[in-house]
Amino acid sequence: MKTQILVHGVQYQPWNVDGKNGVSSFLFIDAIGDVKKGFAGRVPKEVRATDELAQRLFNLTPTPFPCVCEVEFDMSSTRKGVEMLYTHCDPVAKVK
Repeated sequence: MKTQILVHGVQYQPWNVDGKNGVSSFLFIDAIGDVKKGFAGRVPKEVRATDELAQRLFNLTPTPFPCVCEVEFDMSSTRKGVEMLYTHCDPVAKVK
């Protein structure tokens, strides 16, 4: 699916814990806060991104965030609900 959203930032953080390697790869997108959970207004929401996408965005200079981006994501169904993995993100407009 392709759409445009406000992206506040990106996290790309390789890690090693007890000999196990991994990477934290997330986009922080604009979402409406859930008042029942103590949020009001528009808030950044962490969503999974591919490692390659997060690394590419993390290394952009100068950093374009916050900005409106054209994004693509894959959705898969699990027992816990629907999971989204962002696979493409191109900045299209800077937000002031």
